[in-house]
Amino acid sequence: MSYTNAIFYLDYDNGSDTARANIVPSDYANNGAGLVRVTVGVNTLVTGAVVTIAGTSSSLYIGDWKVTVINATTIDLQGSVYTSDPATKGTCTPFGGHAWGTDAWKTITGGAAGAIAAHIAPGDIIRIAKSPVPVSLGNGKWTNCQVGGGFPTAKSIVSSTNAPPIRIRVTAHGFSDGDVIYVNGHTSNAAANGAWVITNIATDYFDLVGSIGIGIGGANGTVQKINSKLDIKKQSLVVK
Repeated sequence: MSYTNAIFYLDYDNGSDTARANIVPSDYANNGAGLVRVTVGVNTLVTGAVVTIAGTSSSLYIGDWKVTVINATTIDLQGSVYTSDPATKGTCTPFGGHAWGTDAWKTITGGAAGAIAAHIAPGDIIRIAKSPVPVSLGNGKWTNCQVGGGFPTAKSIVSSTNAPPIRIRVTAHGFSDGDVIYVNGHTSNAAANGAWVITNIATDYFDLVGSIGIGIGGANGTVQKINSKLDIKKQSLVVK
């Protein structure tokens, strides 16, 4: 390889492993600093892309080169040494994979293009994505889809235990194992306050998973089921 440390892009959704087309070199010149400047057809290369020069009568130019884009029809071959403008111009074929979008490679092992061994040199970087570039759809907000609207009514706490886990007594609470609830204002056992996953359900009590009490709690504070705040299946997204 005639280049080092190139960056390539691989996109399993939008990339392509089809061989890239020759961009038709028509002139080789000194860029003024001793590098080879190649005039090619209109292309979409970016600086850092890699091309293969083949079939030129100057064997010094044959190989794989990382390029610096000067303009839409002119590129410099990084690390090259200009000698002359060869009579036979040969071909200049991009590797592909030089940017996100349609020129990204699609797979690691398949196709005429792609992240195959012939296109990779030690020190190269391959950036991989499996989905399109995000596109903004505008501003949005979550609204609750629960029947009747709003969130479940808070229920009064009858009591709570001190021994871990904290057991909350709420008459006919109606919660289910694995629900997420929010305890608020339970001042006599303040360690219970906050959001908790609950378990060991019975009609009138439940346990706060992972909780440790700081005293026996009395009849103060409330508990509210908040699954609907967390479960996307129960939400709708309104885009404005």
